[in-house]
Amino acid sequence: PSFVQEFSRFHKEIQPMFDGLNHNRAQWNAQAEVYNAKMKAIEDKKKALEDEEARKCKYVKNVK
Repeated sequence: PSFVQEFSRFHKEIQPMFDGLNHNRAQWNAQAEVYNAKMKAIEDKKKALEDEEARKCKYVKNVK
């Protein structure tokens, strides 16, 4: 158990703050997951465009 959990057993005023911190951490973790998913989608799309561009350049070189 963490210090805050042990401390909150004896000081009931601490428990609402501790609960708020845990709730806040959960909210930020959820937002981080959404952000990471969006960034991964953007990176995948960017990589696909770069690969397509590279194939076009190879095709143009081969045609000449």
